[in-house]
Amino acid sequence: MASRNGMERADVDVALMADPKVVALARKLRDESRTMNAVGLYVSTVLASWQAGERLTLDEAVPAWWMGEWDALALALVEARLLDGERRVPEHVWEGWYEPAAARRAKFRDLGARGGRKSAEGRSGAGPDAPAGGGPGGGAGGDRTPNRTVKPNQPTIQPTNHPGSARGARADVLDALRGEEPDPVDTWYGIFGSPPSPRVLPWLNDLADTYGDPAVCAALQEAQRRGADRTTMMGQTQAVLQSSERKDRRAAVEERESAPIREARELEARHADMTPEQREANMARLRDMLTTSGVLPAGES
Repeated sequence: MASRNGMERADVDVALMADPKVVALARKLRDESRTMNAVGLYVSTVLASWQAGERLTLDEAVPAWWMGEWDALALALVEARLLDGERRVPEHVWEGWYEPAAARRAKFRDLGARGGRKSAEGRSGAGPDAPAGGGPGGGAGGDRTPNRTVKPNQPTIQPTNHPGSARGARADVLDALRGEEPDPVDTWYGIFGSPPSPRVLPWLNDLADTYGDPAVCAALQEAQRRGADRTTMMGQTQAVLQSSERKDRRAAVEERESAPIREARELEARHADMTPEQREANMARLRDMLTTSGVLPAGES
């Protein structure tokens, strides 16, 4: 039973399991059972808060039948930003969805109360405009105005994101992700409108561990520009990353090999302003440097 200020129902987004924050939680825990336990604790916190009419902590909302520990799972929920640092539903989520729903419920309650009063006045003839026979028709046998039934409010929330149509949910997620650190799973979701499959997710994680999240996000977007679809996206993404890595290695080698020659040219440019002794010392230094780097054979003068 809900408290006076709470709700009896709280609808949960049907796409909750595909929410980017839930996917990030799964990537962090890397264990299906622990992920489901954490999501269960999160949903318990959301439902208990709606029932109480206030943001409860996870510790207050843990079901009585829960027998395991929850501190580690609570920390994972906080790090995934499903809960805030106090282990509550984040305040901006609460203010954006619970409070408007509560205001709508109060409005409907007020409408219901006013409808009830008008109905009672119509039955008793006590209304200010009631005709003299008591009933609405003027005589004792006049038809009575039927009592208007006001449908109670059924609040609808999405605990981790703002609601939208099925087609608009993808845009909602992208709006929420703007300004945050790039994440390959979020980028995949933005391209295809759904999370990566169980086969793709480990591959995506491996690439992120090897090349870093920003590089993988950029490679996914480049593969999309090249026309990759869901079946070819990961192969093309890996090819983009490997090509970029080869270019970086070549550039590093060229930089390392050209450094002695570049320094020699700089010395030569300054050579004209030197005294004979300075020139001889610099030439000796240049020969040693080129010999050490392998540009000149040893013993050649």
